[in-house]
Amino acid sequence: MAFFQFFAVNAGRCPRPAPSVCERRGTNMAMRLQRRLGAVIVPGALVVALVALGGAPAYAGPGAPAGGALVPVASDTGHDRAASLIGVAGGNTPVSVAVSLNPRDRAGLARFNAQVADPRSALFRHFLSPAQYLDRYAPTATQVAQVGDYLRGSGLRVTGVSANRQVVDAVGTADVIGRAFGTSIGSYRSADGRSYYAADGAARMPADIAGLVSFVSGLTDRPAATHAAQPAGTGPNGGQSPTDLQTAYSMGSVVSAQGGAGRTVGLVEFDAFKQSDITAYTQKFGLPSLTPTVTNVDGGVGVGAGQIEVTLDIDAVAVYAPKAAQIVYEAPNTDAAWVDEFAKIASDNKVDVLSVSWLLGESCENKPIPASHDAINQMIAQGVTIFSASGDWGAHGCGYNGDEKTLTANYPASDPGVTGVGGTHLSVKSDGTYSSESVWNTGSSGSTRSGGAYSATYATPDYQKPVNSNAMRAVADVSLAGDPSAGGLAINLNGSWTSVGGTSESAPLWAGFLADVDQKGAKRLGNINPTLYQIAQSPAYASNFHDVTSGGNGTYNAATGYDLPTGLGTPIGISLIDGLLGATTPTNDFSISLRPASGSVAPGQSTSTTVTTKVTSGAAETITLSASGLPSGVTVAFDPTTVNGDGSSTATISTTSAAAPGTYNLTLTGQDTDATHSAQFSLTVTGGATNDFSISLSPGSGSVAPGQSTSTTVTTKVTSGPAETITFSASGLPSGVTVAFNPTSVNGDGTSTATIFTTSATAPGTYNLTLTGQDKDATHSAPFSLTVTGGPGGGDDIVNGNFETGTLAGWTASGPASVVTSPAHGGRFAASVGPRGFPSNLSQSFTAHHGTLTLWYDQVCTGSQPFGFGSITLTDNTTGAQQTLAQLFCGQGPTGYTKATAALTQGDRYTLNVQNQDPGFFGATAAIILDDVTDAS
Repeated sequence: MAFFQFFAVNAGRCPRPAPSVCERRGTNMAMRLQRRLGAVIVPGALVVALVALGGAPAYAGPGAPAGGALVPVASDTGHDRAASLIGVAGGNTPVSVAVSLNPRDRAGLARFNAQVADPRSALFRHFLSPAQYLDRYAPTATQVAQVGDYLRGSGLRVTGVSANRQVVDAVGTADVIGRAFGTSIGSYRSADGRSYYAADGAARMPADIAGLVSFVSGLTDRPAATHAAQPAGTGPNGGQSPTDLQTAYSMGSVVSAQGGAGRTVGLVEFDAFKQSDITAYTQKFGLPSLTPTVTNVDGGVGVGAGQIEVTLDIDAVAVYAPKAAQIVYEAPNTDAAWVDEFAKIASDNKVDVLSVSWLLGESCENKPIPASHDAINQMIAQGVTIFSASGDWGAHGCGYNGDEKTLTANYPASDPGVTGVGGTHLSVKSDGTYSSESVWNTGSSGSTRSGGAYSATYATPDYQKPVNSNAMRAVADVSLAGDPSAGGLAINLNGSWTSVGGTSESAPLWAGFLADVDQKGAKRLGNINPTLYQIAQSPAYASNFHDVTSGGNGTYNAATGYDLPTGLGTPIGISLIDGLLGATTPTNDFSISLRPASGSVAPGQSTSTTVTTKVTSGAAETITLSASGLPSGVTVAFDPTTVNGDGSSTATISTTSAAAPGTYNLTLTGQDTDATHSAQFSLTVTGGATNDFSISLSPGSGSVAPGQSTSTTVTTKVTSGPAETITFSASGLPSGVTVAFNPTSVNGDGTSTATIFTTSATAPGTYNLTLTGQDKDATHSAPFSLTVTGGPGGGDDIVNGNFETGTLAGWTASGPASVVTSPAHGGRFAASVGPRGFPSNLSQSFTAHHGTLTLWYDQVCTGSQPFGFGSITLTDNTTGAQQTLAQLFCGQGPTGYTKATAALTQGDRYTLNVQNQDPGFFGATAAIILDDVTDAS
């Protein structure tokens, strides 16, 4: 607000002796602002009009509500098939929505999660930090701002953004929500007499915004999820004690030795619990005292009908992990809160294991699934192991909704990154040790049997293909005791004892077991499904699992090995712990090499290389060969296609006459049942161009600590025909790595310096970058091997902070911004934000690994009546706090460079933004000069 008061005061000053000139200029200024800002301004009302600019502007982009085509976006209208429409919801009814954004690279995240969970992959259990996830896969801050601006411009109040930038929460009245999402909000009554509001049709948004959005939740307040807890007897005498379940599954010594100490288990809940009930439970059974931490989402929720579920989950985790910490995430039972809760858990990254006993039937409550799937993928990338109850309605996952005909699985158990847990009927010997199990099934309808069915949403993942020939994912993956008629777990509820079963007992029991595994291994395990199925295909299966082979859930029967009601079976605790931890290195392994590792052909010709494999540990196995990374017109044939252990194969690389000239990095891969390894082949396709050139790098490799940079000289030579303009680019860059060329193009014979930047968040490793030159006739590339050493080093978190690349590489600019040579604070170059532009911005986001940010700035104003203003701000995206490092007005501050510093919190994510406002009044110009930005000093 201070700026606008300054603006009005100075705009009203008239130099003497010519007030009429000043008045005309003031009128012109107002007219310019009217045209640029869409405000109705007259000279006499200048102060009022300018102050009004301090509020949030209406969204005026191509997706403004007032114009532009609206397109459908995924949303939950909330309609119950048996519900009746009462009328239009009250216009002032408050409606809270959660708008979920698409991840930046959903396909890349899926590939990473497959590798990080695959025992045969070099990335196995090398998880990401939340900051690394933000850098690689999260929606950008710009995308979040676009969605937020649209919501505000539509009349909604934005109430928050999840820390992973995945969800924007907002609130508005029913009328405003209806207009913003191209629908209307109706009032409905369900078959059982409950009233709720719901959208009368699918949500719609402007195309430019809809392309960013994966799901809109909150257009209904009808309960979304159901739980799978089933009351049984009147424990503790009629129910199972922690000792009963520890003894039955060979977990007594594990609980004594580990007990989950130092690990944290999270629980997804849509109800609350009473601490007095938890205390009564731990005291009754001699367990360590337990006070779960409650994290409220969307305001939390009070104790209600689902209290039994929350209490059961807490108590069941404590059976196998009595020493583990527990975080109970509590939210209202709406689809918006469902989405917000999963985003909150992923963003917090405070839990090692997560248990979910609240379910969505895929055929009846599938709308929030994609948005929560994105959050689950983030958790998997960060190493969280997730268990979910498979449901209590057999193969009819929507049985709780009255549909006991449709065969459907429950979510999140159906998610390939989640371990779905079925329920069994456990029988024990007189001494309490394991005797036998069968599928839990005590009736043909209702919540009486173990959930197990095929997903309608997710295809069969690779890890499950050896046991599942169906095209769709099968649920469950594993099982545990859950039959309430066999006792159920004894819990204390509102001061009285009862016993509870269902797959809601089975899932948190597995979560507690996994906390013991994490503790013994001193690490997170992430998605354990590939490891579980690998164990099941090995001779170790019988010593790690009880195979449940009797009974059925009314649709699918138990069988030897895998089956839908019980998955792979139940754990033999102490053995499976070692099995899960022992999967870090393949028992049988091999190496692969190529000779030669490169070749050159003309289009239409072929070349070959010999692929050699060597057994490095264990026994020889059949290795299947394949190729990837093939450009159009290139194929690879292996002869033979498989080898056994030590062997060789000839890989013939063939091209067609249409194959484009250039250099390509092909990947030749060998895979056996235990391991996968690859080698690179560099293929150069020559000819095809009258004018041609060559490209080379010196040096061809470099090594840096995270946050530092290295460089190479790119040299081009004309090999035929006349010289042409060659433009440079880089590909194959890992997260946190950028390349800037100076100059960005050369003519014929020439050189360019390629500077390779890293951030402090760049993961250590060796990466093969490809630097490419292209003219109108030919394309050629050269490989550069970049090694990022160690962990975060003393290097800078700011990319190109001194602008000595001669470019704005690493920075994001909007409006006029460029590199200048004068005035430069240090070196040859600095950045100029402006002149012109209303506004111009230059920004960079980074994760801090140092304690102080330092920068130098100058404001350059020209003209007889210079007018311009701007600011330099630093926003902590982790906490939302913002620091203003400089507030600049032409003629109102020092001349020349000024130093600014700001304290940083290591590990937090920051955005530095320089904004210049130059309206161009009276022919004057204004710019902010930035140089030598660093946090490494």
